[in-house]
Amino acid sequence: MATNKKPELENPLDALIPSIAVAVEEWKIANTEETIKSNVTNQLNKASDEITMKLLGFNNGWDGKWELDHCNGRSGESAAGDFIRKAQSEAIKGWLSSICMPKLSPVLKAKLEKEMQYEYNEYITRMVRSKIRDIADAHLTELVNSVVSTSKLDAYLQASKLINP
Repeated sequence: MATNKKPELENPLDALIPSIAVAVEEWKIANTEETIKSNVTNQLNKASDEITMKLLGFNNGWDGKWELDHCNGRSGESAAGDFIRKAQSEAIKGWLSSICMPKLSPVLKAKLEKEMQYEYNEYITRMVRSKIRDIADAHLTELVNSVVSTSKLDAYLQASKLINP
């Protein structure tokens, strides 16, 4: 007697399941919490010099020499950057304090005060004129709108034609 039963298809990955299970178990045995902590500690110890130098603001250059990180001045997130900025600030303050600035003479001071008063008055005058023009423009617009909106303009144009045919 023939059966019409379809053969089941086998997933080729099913054959790998026992190997995967063995590999996972071996990894678990080799990578306990203690061994992972130990590996991390060893990696950090190996990289401690590099980590310290990076925190200070240095990069290991292409030639193997340590150099100041070129982004350091922008970020300000390193001890080296903070130290350099502080030293620069103190040097600039010292240099500026060594420069003798000339004193204003009474004549020059009076001249500058007179110039400031003149400029102030001129500015006020210009601004008043500008504001008055704005108000006049608004009044003119209102006048034109009132003439155009009524028949006054038509009457004016008709009268104008009678006077000047």
